[in-house]
This record gives sequence, C-alpha cells and structure tokens, in this order.
Amino acid sequence: MQSDFIRRFIEKITGYQVHYEEIKKDTSSDVICTVFETINTTGKRLTVFDLLVARCYPYNMNLREKLDVAVGRVSIKFFDPDGEGVAPVAVPRIISLKEKETARRGEILDLSPDIIEKHWDYAVDALEQALDLMTTRYGCFGERFVPLIDMIAPMAVIISSDKFKHTDFHLNMLDKWYWRSVFSQYYISATETKLQRTVRQWLSREGEKEGWLDNPNNEPESVRDFSYRSTALEDVSRVDNAVYRGVMSLLLSKTIRDFGPSRKELNAVPSEELEDHHIYPKRFLSPYGIKGEKVNNIANRTPLTRTTNSAIGNTAPHVYIIDAKVVGSKPIEPVISEHLIDSTLIHKAFTAELFDQFIADRKKKILAAIGAAVHAEPVAEQPDIV
Repeated sequence: MQSDFIRRFIEKITGYQVHYEEIKKDTSSDVICTVFETINTTGKRLTVFDLLVARCYPYNMNLREKLDVAVGRVSIKFFDPDGEGVAPVAVPRIISLKEKETARRGEILDLSPDIIEKHWDYAVDALEQALDLMTTRYGCFGERFVPLIDMIAPMAVIISSDKFKHTDFHLNMLDKWYWRSVFSQYYISATETKLQRTVRQWLSREGEKEGWLDNPNNEPESVRDFSYRSTALEDVSRVDNAVYRGVMSLLLSKTIRDFGPSRKELNAVPSEELEDHHIYPKRFLSPYGIKGEKVNNIANRTPLTRTTNSAIGNTAPHVYIIDAKVVGSKPIEPVISEHLIDSTLIHKAFTAELFDQFIADRKKKILAAIGAAVHAEPVAEQPDIV
C-alpha cells in the first residue's frame, strides 16, 4: 500500500514511529481539522480559516486574497492590521450563523465554497459595522481593549439584521446585552453553543418563539439571567481578563481626558498611544511590600497616554498630580473624577492604610459605573458562617 510505504519512509528519515488515522469519505470535517492540527507540528497551528482556504482553493476561490481585501477596510484594519486576529475568526462564524444559525467548528468547516461566496460580502460588511460600534459605542480602541472577541460575530449578525433598526431603543437593548455579557463573562464557556443561542434568542425564524427584537419581553439568556457580585473586582488583575478589559473599555466609552497638560480626550487618541497606567506605580509600591495582584488590580489602573504615563514614572499620586510638568497648570480634579478616582484621597501622602482605602473606594466607584451600564445592582457577598 502506498500509505504504508510513506509511513515507513517517514519513520526511516526521522527516526520516529508514525501513527495515523485513516480518513474516509464520510469522516467529519471536525475530525479532519483535529488531525491536521495534530500532525502540523512543524509550523504554526492550522486554524479553521486555513482549512477553509484549502477547501476553497480548488474552486478558484482564494480566501486569503479575499481576506486581505477585507482587512483593507478602515474599521477591520484598525482591529486586525495583519489579518491574523479578529477577521479570520469572525468572518467564517458570521457566514455560518447567517446560513445555519450555528458557529460550531465542524459546521463551519462543512460550509461549501458556494455558500462562502454567497455570504462573504455580507459577512465583511457586518463585521465592519460591529467593529465600528465596538469603537464608537463600547470604548474598544483596538483588539487589546475588546473584552470578549467571541461577542463580535453574533453582534455582527444581530445589527445587520433587517429587524435591527439602529434606533435608540434597539441600541439600548444592544447596550444591555453587551455589558451584561461582558461582566458576566457569558461567552467564556460553551462558547459555540452560546453564540448560536444568542442569535436565535435575538432573531427568530418562522415557526420559532419570538426573538427579543420581536418581543422586548423575550430577553436573551445572557440578559435575563445576569448577575454579578459585589466582589467581582477582587481578582481582576490580568490585562487579558474580560472584566479587566471591560472596565477599561467602559471608561474609554465615556468622555474621559488624559492627566497631561493638553487634557486630550482619550477616545480621540491613537490606540497605540494608550497605556494602562498604574495610579500608584508598581515601583513606588514595591518598597512597601505591596506587590503582585494587589498592585495590578483594575482598581489601581486607568488609561492614559504613553507620554503622560512616562512623565509620571514611579512618582506617588499626591506628588505627580500637583507637578505642573506632568499635569500642567489647569485644575486636575475634574479629570481625576472622570477616571472614578477620589481626588481627596489621592491628594493625601501615602501610607499602606491609605492605599487600601483608595482601592476600596475605587472598586466601589467602578462597581457603580458597571451597575449603571448593566442596569442592575451587584449581589452582596454573604459573610461566612462559622
């Protein structure tokens, strides 16, 4: 058998024993994808999009070239300049959600070239609309501020539907879904199932239960069952955490200004110039034994320009907020308040007790901002019963 000859040849030149599974005509696309991912150990991991590229190529359809054209659009390029991030994940999902109401990997891999061609332009347009909203409405200035990448595809399908009218009423519904999904981290688990469920619960097809856009009382699961705890910010210190990014983007979705002399509005600053600033710098806190998650917690972080962050350096807040070289001569207190920082506390000389007080106060202010976004109060943690 030719396959046996190939196996023996590979074993001879590599010194490794080769094991393989026979791929038959009725082998599912999901299994084929897993096989390719497993054997492709000498290069980068193959993605669903890579496999779709290979599938479409014999039909004179170069998906990679089509993606390059899509990435040329302003909003898409802003989030995915190399075409290796959001776009190759979201576009196939949007096509599959549109055609099949599913985003399962196996179902995406079973998309025929004809279906991909049929819905490609629609998917790119829908993605562009969604990413534009992510920037202008939800404070996501680049991919690193997006709380949950998985939300983009269902959002794109929802807002590109004929049922979604882009009225204030519908946009407020979208806001409620968006922020509740973010701060519950709804899409962290069972992602593919929840993407499918979201689209079905927003948009109903003939014969199905009315969707949310048909009946405002039929809230999607992520909206209806939402809750969050008063301790939701306790362990939020990683920049890749959905809640961390959610808080940062929530701040940026408002009109907040930089601490620097020019008082630039941060939503008008190029994303590459934005940085996550430690309000109490790490190197300032380290000699006091304050390190790790306590320093990096979201309550000690806020977005500022790179220039201002650099000017602050390792200086304590009560020093840098009165330094004209850092903040200029205009009153800084209104700007500090925009960042949900208590100007009275931050003017005080540092003590470890003051830092704890500052963190507790800012967590309270952030939770209030989250509450306003999600239209719900946090559930208070119950004390442990001894």
